[in-house]
Amino acid sequence: SSGQATIVQPIGGQAGAATVINSAGVVAGHYQIATDGPVHLFRYDENGMTTDLGTSAAGGTPVPLGINAAGTIVGVLELPESAAGERLAFRVRGGGSALEVLPDLGGSWSLASDVNDLEQIVGTSSLPGAPDTWRATLLSAGTVYDLNDLVVAAGGVTLHDGGRVNGAGQVTAY
Repeated sequence: SSGQATIVQPIGGQAGAATVINSAGVVAGHYQIATDGPVHLFRYDENGMTTDLGTSAAGGTPVPLGINAAGTIVGVLELPESAAGERLAFRVRGGGSALEVLPDLGGSWSLASDVNDLEQIVGTSSLPGAPDTWRATLLSAGTVYDLNDLVVAAGGVTLHDGGRVNGAGQVTAY
């Protein structure tokens, strides 16, 4: 708000990327301590403190794609090549540090692109047995919905990717 740039550095000044920011100025991103080492998730708070949120037990790269006012981070965990390009939607609750893999539609690929202050999460999931068939999803109160099942039929349109979700639970998807 003051028009001044702030350099957000991961712990130890290692190379990384800040990928999302909320209205309070809380930033999330990922960084790597060593070239061949695990990729860590981090949170940079409104007080200028960087917190290492750790790594995934599954390995891979956690990429934050959304963050709400409470600091809940959502994104995609890009697993190592040995997992055949598998990607999993994740969440780290505001104030927490545990990376939680989110439920999906049962396929091998998912991502969480946004979270609102009601903790509703919008994203994308592949279908079981059809890794190249994606559907826009909404996770609300612990249940995953295929957004195509929640909209009035729109002349053969299929929603493949969930984009954003606002405070009223309204979702963008395409």
